[in-house]
Amino acid sequence: MGFGEYGIIGCGPWGLRLLSVLRRCFDERLVGHVADLRPERLAAAARIDPTVCLHASHESLLQSPGLTGILVATPTPTHGDLVEAGLERGLDVYVEKVLSMDLAQAGRIEGRALREGARLQLGLPWQHGPVATALRGLLDRGTLGALRSLQATRVGASPLRRSEGVIWDLLPHDVAMVLQAMGRVPQAVRVREAVQEAAGAELVAVTVELGLDDRVVATLRASWVEDRTVRSWVLEGEAGTARVDEIERRRDLRLDGETLAADTDEPLEEALRAFLLPAADPGRAAPGCWGVDLSRVLATAAEAANCPGRWLPILPLPREVGGEIAAA
Repeated sequence: MGFGEYGIIGCGPWGLRLLSVLRRCFDERLVGHVADLRPERLAAAARIDPTVCLHASHESLLQSPGLTGILVATPTPTHGDLVEAGLERGLDVYVEKVLSMDLAQAGRIEGRALREGARLQLGLPWQHGPVATALRGLLDRGTLGALRSLQATRVGASPLRRSEGVIWDLLPHDVAMVLQAMGRVPQAVRVREAVQEAAGAELVAVTVELGLDDRVVATLRASWVEDRTVRSWVLEGEAGTARVDEIERRRDLRLDGETLAADTDEPLEEALRAFLLPAADPGRAAPGCWGVDLSRVLATAAEAANCPGRWLPILPLPREVGGEIAAA
């Protein structure tokens, strides 16, 4: 079964990991091209795969003949333009975590992908592993009963990615879990706590509440500056409580204290398989494309950080873009 040929845009740590996993788990010839603005990163990619073609710009990579798709592993503010450029050339696109920080652009991207039947997948690998699969099973079967609340914690000592901020950097995975668990988009967002590096400087820690039907349904805590690394999710239902804890790259799912499933590593291979296999087998069901709702929630949270304590309604898509998606 042939997968086609792909290019990776962005050769930082995550881009290099994509390259390594694709070569090791699928086909050594799957990635034919990589692009990065920094020569030392291109050199690092060449050490992993000496046969890959190196490009000093994404424009050069996108002009390569025979491409099936691209994988975007660049800073979040650059995602929207790169995804649009890929779709304009008729390519399938895998993009890390967020389609775009601009809602109008996110809506255009999703609308185009739906109209044209393009493969568009967010890079949220944990959703493809055993723990996420088992958790979705609990929710689908109603094992937890009606879901009352979800608490997520994602804190530790991390690099400060000032170009995107702590909300866009750390919260996509947790907001995605809320969207899946609740089955709908929250109605409002409130930032209960916002910690700045210094007065007037970048946020380094935040506690975000999501509201639905006049109650808090999710509390998400994220920080770049805590000494102890904690990643956990607690889903409380009327009939039971599920908890996911991540310790040293291992995730465990427990239902009322009993372990149901475990991930021993980031399930990146499974995430990439979900992206690649439909291209090789058009009859295989495609994962959902709901990235625009993720961008809506994150963009509202970023605005709410400017007025802590106030509830803000979830930002809508621009009218013309919303209609475009509905028509698709």
